[in-house]
Amino acid sequence: MTLEKLISSFGQAGFARADVRLRARYLREGGLLPMGGRGRGAPHMDSTAAARLVLAILANTSQTTSPPAVQRLSAMEPRPAELPAYSRRDFPDWTPPPLFTADLLGSLAQLLDWWRLPDPTLSGAPSWSEDFHGLTVTWANGTPVATIELVLNPVHIWGAGPDRLLTVQQKFAEPGEQIGDKVGVWFSATAHKEVFLVIAQALGQLKHAEEDRE
Repeated sequence: MTLEKLISSFGQAGFARADVRLRARYLREGGLLPMGGRGRGAPHMDSTAAARLVLAILANTSQTTSPPAVQRLSAMEPRPAELPAYSRRDFPDWTPPPLFTADLLGSLAQLLDWWRLPDPTLSGAPSWSEDFHGLTVTWANGTPVATIELVLNPVHIWGAGPDRLLTVQQKFAEPGEQIGDKVGVWFSATAHKEVFLVIAQALGQLKHAEEDRE
């Protein structure tokens, strides 16, 4: 996929193309997106490139400062998954396992790749990838925290009952930073599941998955 087609997919997902295009330009100049010409010689954009563009938009910084903002968010590390308070009342003694092990950039790229598989359920993708709700980036007192929210049906793994769904949040924070209460929040932005599905569809199916099905 070319950069222009990737930008177009962001437009279909509801983002302003002009804003995405300018952020992409600064990411390329900062070495975060492949450089190259147009047409047949245009560089290929993959899931990592798409994930960087998502973070550039959610960072809520100026377009010119997108590269350092993306680098900062990309390197955030996953913290233990947790249940919201209303679910914790039902499962007081249960701690969800880590849902992601990669940094935030790698986790987003992984999500996009799962949805690019011809049949994720037969290709090793976690069943909960279907229940991804969205990614939220919150800035509190100048420190970013990212939250990936999922809804799990734990019946097959934890025996919680066939009709019990759990909302689980996987947070990401900068190395060494503690995640505290959201005091002094001055910005929060969310990219919902539909955004990632549009982008994944535009990226196309993974070649190795296509070959496996032949």
